[in-house]
Amino acid sequence: MFAPPGFFMNDPRVTIHVNGLCAYAGGFLSGLDVKFPVVPGPLTITTRIEVLGIGREKVYAAMAVHGHALELVLDYSRMWGNFTSTPTQRQVPLGL
Repeated sequence: MFAPPGFFMNDPRVTIHVNGLCAYAGGFLSGLDVKFPVVPGPLTITTRIEVLGIGREKVYAAMAVHGHALELVLDYSRMWGNFTSTPTQRQVPLGL
Protein backbone atom coordinates (compact mmCIF):
# COMPACT_ATOMS: atom_id res chain seq x y z
CA MET A 1 0.00 0.00 0.00
CA PHE A 2 1.06 3.55 -0.69
CA ALA A 3 -1.31 6.43 0.10
CA PRO A 4 -1.74 9.11 -2.58
CA PRO A 5 1.01 11.72 -2.26
CA GLY A 6 0.18 15.37 -1.70
CA PHE A 7 1.74 16.69 -4.92
CA PHE A 8 3.86 15.36 -7.78
CA MET A 9 4.77 17.16 -10.99
CA ASN A 10 4.51 13.88 -12.91
CA ASP A 11 3.51 10.26 -12.37
CA PRO A 12 6.74 8.24 -12.02
CA ARG A 13 6.68 4.60 -13.06
CA VAL A 14 7.02 2.07 -10.27
CA THR A 15 7.42 -1.69 -10.43
CA ILE A 16 6.94 -4.04 -7.51
CA HIS A 17 8.28 -7.58 -7.58
CA VAL A 18 7.51 -10.26 -4.99
CA ASN A 19 10.04 -13.10 -4.97
CA GLY A 20 11.01 -12.09 -8.52
CA LEU A 21 7.44 -12.03 -9.91
CA CYS A 22 5.93 -8.74 -11.07
CA ALA A 23 3.05 -7.75 -8.76
CA TYR A 24 2.61 -4.22 -10.13
CA ALA A 25 3.88 -1.97 -12.92
CA GLY A 26 2.51 1.52 -13.46
CA GLY A 27 2.21 4.93 -11.89
CA PHE A 28 1.71 5.74 -8.23
CA LEU A 29 0.38 9.31 -8.37
CA SER A 30 -3.01 8.06 -7.13
CA GLY A 31 -1.46 5.73 -4.56
CA LEU A 32 -1.26 1.92 -4.68
CA ASP A 33 -3.14 -0.95 -3.13
CA VAL A 34 -1.58 -4.08 -4.62
CA LYS A 35 -2.90 -7.51 -3.73
CA PHE A 36 -0.68 -10.43 -4.74
CA PRO A 37 -1.18 -14.07 -3.68
CA VAL A 38 1.81 -15.83 -2.09
CA VAL A 39 2.47 -19.03 -0.19
CA PRO A 40 3.52 -18.87 3.47
CA GLY A 41 7.22 -18.25 3.95
CA PRO A 42 9.88 -15.59 3.44
CA LEU A 43 9.29 -12.88 0.85
CA THR A 44 11.60 -10.51 -0.94
CA ILE A 45 9.76 -7.41 -2.15
CA THR A 46 11.62 -5.18 -4.59
CA THR A 47 10.39 -1.73 -5.61
CA ARG A 48 11.87 0.30 -8.44
CA ILE A 49 10.95 3.90 -9.21
CA GLU A 50 11.93 5.57 -12.49
CA VAL A 51 12.23 9.36 -12.17
CA LEU A 52 13.63 11.37 -15.07
CA GLY A 53 15.42 8.31 -16.44
CA ILE A 54 17.03 7.45 -13.10
CA GLY A 55 15.99 4.21 -11.39
CA ARG A 56 15.93 3.87 -7.62
CA GLU A 57 15.42 0.48 -6.00
CA LYS A 58 14.54 -0.75 -2.51
CA VAL A 59 14.46 -4.36 -1.28
CA TYR A 60 12.36 -5.40 1.71
CA ALA A 61 12.26 -8.71 3.57
CA ALA A 62 8.92 -9.93 4.91
CA MET A 63 7.22 -13.12 6.02
CA ALA A 64 3.92 -14.50 4.72
CA VAL A 65 1.97 -16.31 7.46
CA HIS A 66 -0.73 -18.91 6.76
CA GLY A 67 -4.23 -17.49 7.30
CA HIS A 68 -3.03 -13.87 7.22
CA ALA A 69 -2.54 -11.13 4.68
CA LEU A 70 0.72 -9.23 4.91
CA GLU A 71 0.16 -5.49 4.86
CA LEU A 72 3.25 -3.54 3.83
CA VAL A 73 2.78 0.23 3.91
CA LEU A 74 5.37 2.24 1.96
CA ASP A 75 6.29 5.88 2.51
CA TYR A 76 7.98 8.04 -0.13
CA SER A 77 10.92 10.35 0.55
CA ARG A 78 10.93 13.36 -1.78
CA MET A 79 14.48 14.09 -0.65
CA TRP A 80 15.79 10.73 -1.96
CA GLY A 81 13.22 10.18 -4.73
CA ASN A 82 12.51 6.71 -3.38
CA PHE A 83 10.46 4.78 -0.88
CA THR A 84 11.82 4.87 2.66
CA SER A 85 13.94 2.02 3.98
CA THR A 86 11.56 0.83 6.68
CA PRO A 87 7.94 0.19 5.68
CA THR A 88 5.22 -0.53 8.20
CA GLN A 89 4.43 -4.26 8.22
CA ARG A 90 1.55 -6.06 9.89
CA GLN A 91 -0.20 -9.41 9.62
CA VAL A 92 -3.97 -9.13 9.10
CA PRO A 93 -6.06 -12.26 9.81
CA LEU A 94 -8.05 -13.31 6.73
CA GLY A 95 -11.81 -13.31 6.96
CA LEU A 96 -12.12 -10.19 9.13
